[in-house]
Amino acid sequence: MEVSSDSDVEELLLLYALSRSQRKRVWVHDINQKRKDLGEYHHLCRELASHEDRFFTYFRMSQDLFEDTT
Repeated sequence: MEVSSDSDVEELLLLYALSRSQRKRVWVHDINQKRKDLGEYHHLCRELASHEDRFFTYFRMSQDLFEDTT
């Protein structure tokens, strides 16, 4: 592709800048999306209890250890 004028260069730079500034999408687990609506502790703990791996990731401890500390 041959660039023929300064306006073409400006247009290409603008398109490049716009493509770089687009918001990136990030997948968020349903449990984390519900946190705002359901609350942090009571509902979240119940949801996390059914997902052992998510529970460990969130609290950084096993469910057994968590029960011992509460």
